[in-house]
Amino acid sequence: MPHMSYATSENTPLVARSSSSRRPWIFVAITAVLLVTAVVLGVLYQRASDDADSYKMSAAQAANTHALCSAVPVPTLPDPVALGFHTETRKRLGTALRGRLPGLRALVLMQGAATTEHFLADTEMLVWQESNFFYLSGYGKGGLARLLCVLGRETDVVAWDVECTLFVKKPSLPADVIWDGFAPTLEFLNTTYDVDNVRWTEDLEAVAEAAKSYTNVTQLHTLPDFPHADSLIVPVALQTLTRNTTQLRAGLGAARAVKTHLELQMIKHASDVGVAAHKFVMKETQRSQHEYQIEANFVALNTLCGIKQQAYLPIVGSGPRSAILHYNTNKMPVTGNWVLIDAGGVFYGYTTDITRTWPVDGLYSDDQRAIYNVVLASADAAIDIFRDGMPWENVTDASRLAMLKGLLDLGLVNGTIDELIANSIHGVFQPHSLGHHVGLDVHDYAPGGLGQCRSSEDPDEPIVCPGQLEANMTITVEPGIYFIPELINISLADPKKAPFLVESRIRHFVDKDFGGVRIEDVVQVGPEKGIMLSAAIPRTADKVSAWIRQ
Repeated sequence: MPHMSYATSENTPLVARSSSSRRPWIFVAITAVLLVTAVVLGVLYQRASDDADSYKMSAAQAANTHALCSAVPVPTLPDPVALGFHTETRKRLGTALRGRLPGLRALVLMQGAATTEHFLADTEMLVWQESNFFYLSGYGKGGLARLLCVLGRETDVVAWDVECTLFVKKPSLPADVIWDGFAPTLEFLNTTYDVDNVRWTEDLEAVAEAAKSYTNVTQLHTLPDFPHADSLIVPVALQTLTRNTTQLRAGLGAARAVKTHLELQMIKHASDVGVAAHKFVMKETQRSQHEYQIEANFVALNTLCGIKQQAYLPIVGSGPRSAILHYNTNKMPVTGNWVLIDAGGVFYGYTTDITRTWPVDGLYSDDQRAIYNVVLASADAAIDIFRDGMPWENVTDASRLAMLKGLLDLGLVNGTIDELIANSIHGVFQPHSLGHHVGLDVHDYAPGGLGQCRSSEDPDEPIVCPGQLEANMTITVEPGIYFIPELINISLADPKKAPFLVESRIRHFVDKDFGGVRIEDVVQVGPEKGIMLSAAIPRTADKVSAWIRQ
């Protein structure tokens, strides 16, 4: 056939013969490329293997992680119905709303979290329930559940009775069984959740109409619409009512600010696991080559101890990145023999928030020890007066005074204490407030602004800290000293601040990429002084060093 004869014909074009003559050189070139590729891949593989080898745990190290978890006292897991936990929270709301709502009847409508997908990827995102919704109902699932509460009382000087109905989406059969393995019935839901009644969402309109008729109110009390969240879907029957978005939030903030015994147990357990995780990563940091490996160790220990959700993105900053307040990319090599980790988990919705800073090898340089000790003194000054009835401003003042004295002793600033305070010198080194409430949110809301010492992030704004401590509040104490080059440069160029800053001493820390120090604990307000829920983590420089190197 012509095609077959073409291959052997002496009339084959010269170009074909030239191609044939170059085949050995092409083979050599391809071989060389493959060899170079193999070498490069080999180097990359070796680096990856070295990285992984640094993580191969010995049997003793693996046993140590389990021992740390075994040492964590585990409280009885909450059975909301048996304990009446959310019945109690609704009573607390009724008490908190006394004096905030007029009349003898009121209506409250709240909406839970949506079940969202990652854009168009058909992949469900993690559901994290709106904290106030969970506080009153214990319902943690998505699907835009609704909570309709009827409030009533006999006179306008007593606490409100709060009766709530939870509305959830009716299961889709057989899809829910196929994908989720279970389709709850109303009977199951009513025995599982500590609310007065559970109904399907399709019943909401009829129930809302009846509630409106019974209460005869003109206002509907709701939370404000949240940024980046689904707006409240109001039943048609209630759309003629005026929405009041202030009093419910204020009442919930007041109810949640002071913790019950069971709430303290939840926060303490999250903190106990946080203690175990922080102690673990302190020892393991020497074997970590990248910040993300330190994060992985922290999260893994939490998971091993039964806590699968973090309260916020862990902050793991080494070297100069320890001065970035909310650094959470955690992807750089561990540098500077200095690591700050700010992280905590969630137990039954309740959070913790712990920060420690330490030298990777456990050996403090003179500079590291000096700055660390000033921050520690600042924290202890606050915790020592963390008692019932103490104005929050006094706590902040005590912490600030200890820090300014330390900065003076180190020669970083000069002038009198009054001059330093008047010119906001404290904010050059600590551009954030002393602490915040902790509970169902890691930055828990509380009315009166307690913990909110500035209305903006401007470190020059005067510190005014309203509110006072009450027994069994849980609030962080988190002083820090940071050498942030941009902030230092701005402050040195400020004619009001520059005279009080010793540039040569400050540049010593900036030029060596010192970074920063923060020490943070969740502190329960006690009768005489604060009760640190994470006190079991080594705090003094000597104890930190001893723990890492033992």
